Amino acid sequence: MSSITLEQNEGYASTDDEWMVAQAEKNGAPLLIRYRKQRPEGVEKSAFPFLLSATWRYQPNEFGLPSTEDMERMDKFEDALTAGLEGSQTAHLMVILTGNGERDWLWYTCGEKQAMTYVNQALKGHARYPVEFSVQPDRAWRAYTQFESGDGTLPCGGGIFEVVRSAIGKVLRLWCL
Repeated sequence: MSSITLEQNEGYASTDDEWMVAQAEKNGAPLLIRYRKQRPEGVEKSAFPFLLSATWRYQPNEFGLPSTEDMERMDKFEDALTAGLEGSQTAHLMVILTGNGERDWLWYTCGEKQAMTYVNQALKGHARYPVEFSVQPDRAWRAYTQFESGDGTLPCGGGIFEVVRSAIGKVLRLWCL
């Protein structure tokens, strides 16, 4: 049985979007959650019915978090994908979960083929990243809706992590170039 405690922090802002940061504890290990407070203006769920998840497994430090070197590489990866996917209006990053030896980025996309085309273009010339991608239908944005509240609060229950876990369960193994 897992125990989860959440601590909210307002403090991460992106250009026009408001992002929230929550610290959680699951089974005694820290989990950091960064998520958009709401969908970007003009983004309709029906236009982005697929959940694209990117999972990076890392060797955790004593707190279950990535090393400084891994964090720098993860930031470079995220910046490249954000520029490629959001810049092309192909996908929108909505949630990032970090802890227990794993970072998951959750994007909503208009389609698998288009998204992976832009992923490959965005990462062209980069060193290989140890990332696994999965794409599956999530027309109701179920993996994200638990975070979207309008007031920046998260539900305080174990269900949030089970929904996200089930949403990224189908994995396509791809090592990015």
